[in-house]
Amino acid sequence: MFLGLEREWSKKAAGIRTFALISLLGAILTIIDEASLFLVGGFLIIAMSILLAVQSLLEEEEEDTGLSLTTSVSMFIAYGSAFS
Repeated sequence: MFLGLEREWSKKAAGIRTFALISLLGAILTIIDEASLFLVGGFLIIAMSILLAVQSLLEEEEEDTGLSLTTSVSMFIAYGSAFS
């Protein structure tokens, strides 16, 4: 949630709710302990990262243009942290 909180303060696309839900998804899939669901969840995170990247490309704000690689990486960290 701290990743999302920082992004809320920076007024970025994915915020505290997004990162809390991603972490919750990872925790639920850890409890279920099904490898195929882990892959499905990973694909969902990839799809969300791609959609956020496309959204940032389509926005016409001068400050925040271009792909946001840190968003994608931090989503994977939030998702994967439940599995360790």
